[in-house]
Amino acid sequence: MKKIAILGLCLAFGLGASAQVKFVKEVERNTKKNYPEALKQMQPAFTNPETANSAYPYFVVGKAGFEQFDENFAKKQLGMPVNDIDMSDALMGGYDYMMKAIALDTVVDAKGKTKTKYSKDVLNTVAGHFNDYSNAAVYYWGGEQYKKAYDAWQVYVDLSKDARFEKLIQVPVDTMMQNIVFNQALAAYNLQDQKAALGKFMEVMAYGPAKKHVYDYALSVAQAIDANDTIIDICEKAMPLFGNEDSMYLINIINVYNKKGDYANADRMIDEAIAKDGTNAQLWRVKGYLQEYQEHPDDALESYKKAVEVNPEFVDGLYDYARSIYNKGMRIEDATSQAEYGRVYREQIIPMYKQAKEILEKAQSLCKDDHMEDQIVKLMDNLNYKLGQE
Repeated sequence: MKKIAILGLCLAFGLGASAQVKFVKEVERNTKKNYPEALKQMQPAFTNPETANSAYPYFVVGKAGFEQFDENFAKKQLGMPVNDIDMSDALMGGYDYMMKAIALDTVVDAKGKTKTKYSKDVLNTVAGHFNDYSNAAVYYWGGEQYKKAYDAWQVYVDLSKDARFEKLIQVPVDTMMQNIVFNQALAAYNLQDQKAALGKFMEVMAYGPAKKHVYDYALSVAQAIDANDTIIDICEKAMPLFGNEDSMYLINIINVYNKKGDYANADRMIDEAIAKDGTNAQLWRVKGYLQEYQEHPDDALESYKKAVEVNPEFVDGLYDYARSIYNKGMRIEDATSQAEYGRVYREQIIPMYKQAKEILEKAQSLCKDDHMEDQIVKLMDNLNYKLGQE
């Protein structure tokens, strides 16, 4: 009796497995070129113990996705109306399920050897659509679906580095890959994922020297999240390429050192830069800021003065020069005794405030920046108050 019972269980098991495989085949026949329907109908196979760990159902759904994409892409080429997002969803869904299939694709033959059944088809199908993942990303971008665009470009990037596809795809040159990853960075930025955006900007640079806007975007994001070490890294990469035309990379490194309290390195770098280009007014202004921050206001005043000497129309320098003179007048006021105040105010302080106002008026006449205009107006109000000219 026990032998009969065991035999009955084996037969039941065999019939169950056969029925489940038939179910998968039926779904395959009924859902060609229809990814959403294939995914819907295949759900029982994904949970049934007999097929949950089999590559076959995943391969079927993946194939339906690629077939739907191919059909719609052909229509698009002929000028027929196609929903780009649905077409792209089919492609990306097909990719996901094909990759799940290849991870499960192991078959043990009669001799006990492990082989694959679907992997070759999976690799060829996925590789054959290499450029389509980037195209899908563009469609998603046009529909403002930035997360999907980011993911589609990521597939493109991942395949270019996957050894399994080495002989099946032609990996683009580094400049092309830089453009793809840069687009990913912009997608992450639009999603307000600053950390991911910064990581992608840095990945662009890893392919080799990039265009200036890459470093500038990366610097902006790094500053927004106070990634000080990354700011230094970005600027050190940019300086050999664009340092001669834009001193802001050097200035940002100095600012980071200043934030960290590493004044020795900050001072060293600004002095070395001025020694190379003493006619750069922005460098003199930065030197003034460093001196002011380190509580050497009189030295700072001289640096701001030097900034406007080398560039008389440097609005920021004019403002800082006027502000520094005003602050010196305030310090003298605070340090003057009551008995001496009237004389000192007339002989020293009033002339300083007048000089500061004259410099500030010049800055105002040249200013084209709203934020700086606001700063100038505030300082002008203070000077007018001190001069009794409200």
